Amino acid sequence: LISEFDTTALSVATDTARPARHYLPEEFYVTDWAALEPFFKELQTRELPDAAALEQWLLDRSELEAVLSEDLA
Repeated sequence: LISEFDTTALSVATDTARPARHYLPEEFYVTDWAALEPFFKELQTRELPDAAALEQWLLDRSELEAVLSEDLA
C-alpha cells in the first residue's frame, strides 16, 4: 500500500517541467553523435571576446550537457 506521504512525493516529482531551451531547438532529441557534433563544434570554435560572451557560452554548454544527460537517462 502507498501511504499518503508517498503519493504526495510522487505527485511533486511528476509535476516538474523541463526548462525552456535557448541554445538547442525545443524539438531536438539526442539520437547519435552526428546530431550532437554541430553543437559541440560551435561551442569549441565560438569567439569569447568578453565576460558576457563567456557567460553565455557556459549557459549554452550547460544546456547541451543537461539535454544529453536527460535524453540518455
